[in-house]
Order: sequence, then structure tokens, then C-alpha cells
Amino acid sequence: MTTQYKIHIVNQSMATQDFWCFLSAPEMNVGSTVYANSAANLSVVPNSPSDNSFTIPLQFSIGADASNLAVGLNVVVDSKVTENVELGQAWTAGYATTPPAQGPTLAMASQGGPSTSLSIASNHFNAGINAGNNWYESQSFGVESAQGFMGVTWAPNPGDVTTITPTLSFYVATGTFSANALAEMNTISGDCATISTNQFSGSNEAWVMLDSQGYWHVSSTNPGSSGNANVDLLIHSHAKLAIAHAQLVNYAVGDGKERGTSPSINDTVKRVSWGPATIDAETGDMIVVTGAMVLATAAVAITTFIVGGISFTANGTTDGGSTWNFSYNGPKTLKTLKEALKEGATIAYQK
Repeated sequence: MTTQYKIHIVNQSMATQDFWCFLSAPEMNVGSTVYANSAANLSVVPNSPSDNSFTIPLQFSIGADASNLAVGLNVVVDSKVTENVELGQAWTAGYATTPPAQGPTLAMASQGGPSTSLSIASNHFNAGINAGNNWYESQSFGVESAQGFMGVTWAPNPGDVTTITPTLSFYVATGTFSANALAEMNTISGDCATISTNQFSGSNEAWVMLDSQGYWHVSSTNPGSSGNANVDLLIHSHAKLAIAHAQLVNYAVGDGKERGTSPSINDTVKRVSWGPATIDAETGDMIVVTGAMVLATAAVAITTFIVGGISFTANGTTDGGSTWNFSYNGPKTLKTLKEALKEGATIAYQK
């Protein structure tokens, strides 16, 4: 029987919200941009008495499509050819060279691969001729939820073998998204609730709450029921407040730089050094990483910064302004962090 995960949505904001559920990007050896792709959404009124939830069966699927729209931001990709797949399998995607314009095929190969991943091999179609005839290929990977597909989409290259290793976590976000319209993965994961599998209850349920101040809370128990659920959320909120207070005190008595509020400021990373990655003892899988970076300017105090849609904590300067210690605590892999925070990357922060 296929494992199912259920994410309950609790809206305690002051307005009706459109909640979207996305699947985190798997580890992939894809040269092109990987876009978020989801049709799973719910409209929830404030303090709704109904059980609003996403039901997500752990049944992976792959899709192939060819159309007159190139893979890109806001392009709708709803694969016409889809197959349910299992880890360890190898598949081939066949794309025709125009003319005539034809749809692709998907077939399972006779030999599989590692039990933790799957692969899709593309045939040697002529991408140049197809593009000249306004015919473009796409591939997708994800799961089919009760509310629709959620996964990722990319443009395959002729002859490529794409290896996919799922990293199971889900994003719940609000916003003006559209069903199967491709979105930037960094935009999705920047301001959202992130739910990893260890945050589900023993019956594979989790509750995501958006509170009246716009903060996200994730719990393995119902925040609307009696018991310790509300206490858990209060503790979670207090922990956030304590962290923010500690950072404020650190900078108030530390470097003495100008503080205040301002629009977002960009700076360039000149050099990064990474400390060891450890596993958080409380969660069992949330990665904790520390390091230091040299910035081009950094003329004001930094408490947090964002790069590649990932939020880091700045832990003070060691040389009066240009070298900053940083830390990250979350579900991203060290490989993903290093791809985002690297030499030449642009970070964003505020005064």
C-alpha cells in the first residue's frame, strides 16, 4: 500500500489565503534550470472550521511533454505522457525531430540503477531543428496528490541521462501562483512552511498554521485540539523571539554599526569558507552548518541575509566589517548551500 502524507492547513491570518503545496527539488544532474511545478492548491478562509488538507501519496511519477512553448518561468507545463515510477528504475524518453510535430514517449529500460534514485535517458533528438520549428521538450518529476501534481520541470538535452534522487520535504506557500505554471524554486522556498518527513506524526499527518502576524508554524499535532499542541506552538514562537533578541543584543553591544530599517541591500561574496556540517540532535535530520564569508562592502550590521532564496543567520564580524561568520539551520543539503553561497554570489540584507 502506498504511503500517504497529509498536511492540514490552519489559517489564522485576517484574510482568505490561497495555499499552495510544492515538492522540494530532488538532487539532480541537470544542466538547465529546474522549475517548481504544482497544481495543488486550497483556498482557506480565516479560522475555517473545516479540515482543509493536502493528501500526498508517496507514489513518484515522471512526465514528458513537447509543445510550442519553451520551458521557462510562468510557462504552463502539464505533461501529456506520465508514468508511475519506483526508485531503482531506469526510463527512456523519446522525442521526435520535427516536422511533423509529435508528442514524446516514455518506456522503462530493461536494467535499473541504485535503489535510492531513478534515471531518465533522453534520445538524440535534434533540439536545434525543433526550436527552429517552435517545438520544445520538457521533463517532469514529482507526485500526484489528491489536489493535483506537485514536482519539478526542466528542459532535457539530447542524449542526457538525468539521475534523480528525491529529498523528501514539502513547501506550503501563499501567493499568486497558477496551476502547472512554472515558478522559481528559490522563490517558492524563500517564504514558506517547510515540512520534512520527520515532522509528521506516526500516522503521517502534519499541521501547518499561518498566524495573524504572517509567521508559519509546523506541528505534528492539531493546534486546534486540546492538549499540548498550542503549548508547542507557543514554545516555537518564543524560540523565534529569543533568537531575534539574542541577535539584537549581539549587535547592540558588538560592532556599534548603524542600525535601522531600509530597503534591501545587495552585496557580493568575495570568498567563503565552510565549517563542518552536523546533524541537529533534536530533529535528527536538520543540517547545521557554520562558516565565514568575505563581502565586498558590508557597511552596516547584518543579522540575516538571503542568497539563492535561502535564509542564513549572520553571527557577527571578525575584522570590523568585511568578514562575517554565518550559520544555517534547516533541511537544505550542504551541496545545495554551497551552490547558493559561493564566490561571486549576491546576498541581500537590510539595515
